[in-house]
Amino acid sequence: MKLFLSFLFTAFVFVSVLPAHAQESAYERIIKTKTLRCGYVNYPPLLKKDPNSGEFTGIGVDVMKRAAELMQVNIEWAEETSWATYIEGLQTNRFDALCTMDFYLPAYVGKVELTSPLFFTGIGIYKRPDDERFPLGYKDFDRADVSISAIDGSLSMMIKNSDFPKAKLISMPNMTDYTFILSNVVSKKADITFVERSVANDFLKKNPGALVNISEENPLRIYPYFIPVKFGETGLKSVFDGIIALMINNGEIEKILKAHEGDQQSFYRVSPQYTGK
Repeated sequence: MKLFLSFLFTAFVFVSVLPAHAQESAYERIIKTKTLRCGYVNYPPLLKKDPNSGEFTGIGVDVMKRAAELMQVNIEWAEETSWATYIEGLQTNRFDALCTMDFYLPAYVGKVELTSPLFFTGIGIYKRPDDERFPLGYKDFDRADVSISAIDGSLSMMIKNSDFPKAKLISMPNMTDYTFILSNVVSKKADITFVERSVANDFLKKNPGALVNISEENPLRIYPYFIPVKFGETGLKSVFDGIIALMINNGEIEKILKAHEGDQQSFYRVSPQYTGK
């Protein structure tokens, strides 16, 4: 019995000290199973899931379909998540990548791998066109009689808390559609909100003239969009980096963006990684 227990202890110690590289990486698992498991946030024009057909469309969908084609694997739309919770999904291996894509924030340092940027996004400041209370623009926002509409765990909330702590907060749950925080301003439940130009442009197509972006020329923030993968999964990040460079340099990203932006450009482009004569 003592010999048997000694054997079990030795085996336990051996397994415990196995090097990290002995564990299967995300990329190895994807290639072995021929399946890329996607987490996603329902966030047009990056990604939209049709509630009736279940079909996925959007910029992120087109990018990831091309990536899967180049990797010679299939996509499994594994889990709907939110901006506030998707990192946990990556860390617990419930999916391999956030296929909606995301822009990189300071809070993500050490939590997700940062791939090369696919394009950049600008954050606009939206108010009612007849509201004349802000002649100095966003410098006038940090006061108690100004209300800001924001979603829990989102960039709008982060900006409100960091830049305008004195303003009143009109908060909404983290799975709320972004059109609601824009609608809050239109209906005078709030005075201003912060969203990407792509989101506001889509909203204003259906509600022309309802809001104005007072930072059209100088966005409040500019962020790179990337494909989030679990921190430490450098192999998968490297594969995505190569695919992104290929798609930028041969014009595929530009074609995808134009197909989903419509008449008004919403995103800033990444220059090709070469110079021509």
